[in-house]
Amino acid sequence: MAISEAARSDLYTGLVEVLGPDRAETLMSAIPLYDLDEVATKRDLQVLKGELRAEISIEIGSLRKTMTNWMLTQSVAIIGAIVGVAFLT
Repeated sequence: MAISEAARSDLYTGLVEVLGPDRAETLMSAIPLYDLDEVATKRDLQVLKGELRAEISIEIGSLRKTMTNWMLTQSVAIIGAIVGVAFLT
């Protein structure tokens, strides 16, 4: 759990009294400002990247199939229309 800014300030003030400003600053720089459970690691991002690539690949494949089917349907319809017009003339 992340600590509040007021709590960090109070801690720093106490550390300055005990350790001095340089050591207090060094120690405070080692204490994160955020909850470590909420931080994504490089490994987390690599896993997410792989998952997103897989999902995008699936979506693109589905879209490609849909577009191919649509194009074939339209081509058959156009050819049918041309043949129909040719028989009428």
